[in-house]
Amino acid sequence: MKTFLGAIILIGIFFNSCNNNKESFGEILKIDLSSEVTNKIKLELKSFVHLETLDSSLIGEIRKIEIYSNFIYVFDKNSSKALFVFDKNGKFIGKTKRGKGPGECSDPWDFIIDKDNQKILLWDQSPKNMIEYDLKLNYLKSYHYEGLFIKNFKKLDKDTFLAFVQYPIFKYKTEDATYYNYAIYASDFSKPLSAILPTTKKVAGLNMNNPINPNNRALFVAPLDNNVYGLENNELKVIYALDFGKL
Repeated sequence: MKTFLGAIILIGIFFNSCNNNKESFGEILKIDLSSEVTNKIKLELKSFVHLETLDSSLIGEIRKIEIYSNFIYVFDKNSSKALFVFDKNGKFIGKTKRGKGPGECSDPWDFIIDKDNQKILLWDQSPKNMIEYDLKLNYLKSYHYEGLFIKNFKKLDKDTFLAFVQYPIFKYKTEDATYYNYAIYASDFSKPLSAILPTTKKVAGLNMNNPINPNNRALFVAPLDNNVYGLENNELKVIYALDFGKL
């Protein structure tokens, strides 16, 4: 049996002190890519972990990595269509099985770590199933939601989730229909509690990524205007405005 070594680089992000202007629309982060002087965001290599990748755990593409409770989770959405789990030293523990049987996943789109309940939630798009696993990816149970489309999702608090849906949500106001691409769901995902962020050109350029600050806050990146947005009272507010100077 061939043994392959995969590796991931764990990078710590440190914010060095510097003078920044704070405006009502957010803190301006000036980034000079041509300067030899350290910018506010400094990348520093913290550790290097070899992932034990055997014939039974080949990874074709890494879409997402999460580290929690001495476990490393690697999500391969398109190639093997599986979620892998390794221990903190890189030893392979297990992965989700592909298929349509109990505990199997055929079309995974996103996963999160439910730290409140110490389990993994994996959204299977085609059959519209939310699958629950323990932290070692042992199958627990699954729920079917007909008509629910989720591109990715994040837990906001103990009882609610924020989800970017694949298709717009209708929210009727008198005779007009307003399209919303984001929704807040209760923990059972039975129906949206509220639809937020009407579809506009600005919102269309947003990507819902994993939090990039240590407070586990939901932040949105808008490549079209170089802003980083935060969600406050179901509205978007610019938290950081990135200034690349001449670039």
